[in-house]
Amino acid sequence: MNSTNRKVFVRISSTALVAAIGLGGLGFQHSAVRAAEPAVSSQAQESIAYLNDPLRLELARIAAKQDQVFSITGSYIYDPDSYQYYDLIAAEKQAYVAAIDPNSSSALLSETAQNYEQKLNAYMDRYLGKQNVTRDLANWYHVLYYLRAHEDVNSLNPYDRALFQAVLDTQAYWKNTNAATDQEHVDGFKIFLNTVARLGDTKSYDAQAYLQKAASYRANIQSLLANSNGGAAGHEASLSLFERSASLLEQASSAGYNYNVVNLLENNLESRYVELEKELREDGPPLATEEKFYLQNMIKYSWTLMEFPAGIRSGETPQSAFGDLRRAIRKAESVYEKGTTWSEFNSARKELEQANRAFFMRRKP
Repeated sequence: MNSTNRKVFVRISSTALVAAIGLGGLGFQHSAVRAAEPAVSSQAQESIAYLNDPLRLELARIAAKQDQVFSITGSYIYDPDSYQYYDLIAAEKQAYVAAIDPNSSSALLSETAQNYEQKLNAYMDRYLGKQNVTRDLANWYHVLYYLRAHEDVNSLNPYDRALFQAVLDTQAYWKNTNAATDQEHVDGFKIFLNTVARLGDTKSYDAQAYLQKAASYRANIQSLLANSNGGAAGHEASLSLFERSASLLEQASSAGYNYNVVNLLENNLESRYVELEKELREDGPPLATEEKFYLQNMIKYSWTLMEFPAGIRSGETPQSAFGDLRRAIRKAESVYEKGTTWSEFNSARKELEQANRAFFMRRKP
């Protein structure tokens, strides 16, 4: 997995979200949580009752809102000079640490939640606007009303019905308040996010999906660990943090804990996994073949950007930006064809990622 593209494998665009839900492909199930045997862990299991604390739940709700926002803006396509993005990521990490630490005080949890909320609002104010929030709700309307309800709202399960009502309420709010500016629409969207986050408290899920993810991560880490120079002893601290995160997710999901809490634990495990994976790769032999594969995927993705509308109007990208991106893709293709080392492929991929970000930033607002 490409550790530099943070959360690319779970956070997707709203367009992709609609397609995936329409095809039943996201794996979020509204049936009851299936019983699952707790996974065997090398770390002694601890009591997780403290995770039911209301202050920790509030942190989990904010994390759920962030996931919704990143599904619109993307979590790795951003202004590289954006302090709003970096501040939000720092607040997110602080929230993970505070939420899973049983010794976190009420004062610390409250302060962390307040800071997290502020940073998320600042990010939304910078990167959300009328166009993308209204489109997001229109997408949800289409998914819920046509793809799930087949135009019969009464056929929806309670969660989807409440979500659909939240969409209608937000659209009505914009209309009744005569919302016209970007900020007025974003303010209404924030109310929608609060409702959706609280709905997450009632959302059911398939515990097995979380157990399988933890098992998959463990298997990958063990494979990398076997080839690392330092071995387990050289990565003891990181391994301990990863294993505790995996154990918490396994226990909470198996016990049917609140969906928002389980989602936060999943995000935390994912973060620990990405950090440990990077650490082990740096301590092991270069994997040129795997890095070449990542470069190939980045090249394929970059070519899809060339299909964006060109022009100088809102939502369009200047023609010159396409030329710059095309040259960057061709350069990456040359490395893909002629390169032989991990460092060559890695450098080419990072350079192409930067070209993609520059391309997105030139899109007319």
